[in-house]
Amino acid sequence: MKKLLFFITIFTLTSSIAQMPKLKQIENLEKSQIIIGLSGKKSVDESLVRMVNKFWDLCPISEKLPINEALAKAKNDDNLYVIYLDSYRSNSFTKQGNNNVNYKFVSFSKFVGLSTGKKKPIIYSAIPTSNDRIADEAIAHGTNFINQLFGMMLEYQVNASKALQLIKKNSTILNERVLYMAQWMVDNRLNEKEISKIYQGQFKIVSNEEWSQAILSKKEGIAYTIIIPAAVGGSYVYQHHICDAKTGQILGIKQPKAAFALRGGTKTINLSKGNKGFINKKNLKQYSDILKGK
Repeated sequence: MKKLLFFITIFTLTSSIAQMPKLKQIENLEKSQIIIGLSGKKSVDESLVRMVNKFWDLCPISEKLPINEALAKAKNDDNLYVIYLDSYRSNSFTKQGNNNVNYKFVSFSKFVGLSTGKKKPIIYSAIPTSNDRIADEAIAHGTNFINQLFGMMLEYQVNASKALQLIKKNSTILNERVLYMAQWMVDNRLNEKEISKIYQGQFKIVSNEEWSQAILSKKEGIAYTIIIPAAVGGSYVYQHHICDAKTGQILGIKQPKAAFALRGGTKTINLSKGNKGFINKKNLKQYSDILKGK
């Protein structure tokens, strides 16, 4: 329950850009259509169109339009939604440095969002980037995450917060999959022998290309882990998502432990040492929990 509350807290701290969707909204979405909102950046838009066409199946895709046109059209039609790429910024509380200079730390996250036409999406799925490049597999995962979460809400007739609790209901499927970990994600102090002592399931450390292709080709018998940097308070919370490559089913969501404290009248978040942008021993123990349905 604590981990779920922390996951919800991330949504709460970034509530300026999204809300926790309600079942009633998603029931309407299922009877509606989506427009793919285009940014005007050709390569990014081509990737978004390819990935949405491949990983979205909750309702029909009606057309693709420049993002402002798409949002305006959806705003005037309760049965139109827009899926698009965007980013958000998160600031730390004001801090005081030398010579009484006030400053803030700022962090940014790219995301796949779904909107009713309003500037604020009903949900967003943060995605990783590399040197400001958004890879196909990142967009694929962001699209799939929203699609799968909404699918669970409809299947179990629950709101998003309850659907997140139900993810572990079928997480032991991971025992039947080979977990792909991209080499660049793994702490360089770990090797396969050390990993096998901590993670009790089947796994394979693969190249970025093999990891990416497993996601994009929906490779059967494979699960993949992906590290999601969510901008919170001028820093990042690194969430680890594990999904079935073939079906897209979310098998587990793990994140660092957190503590909250009041300093100078403001609330701060203290994250555990497990909050790293790579796979370390603490993360592997969490992956093993998924095998056990925890």
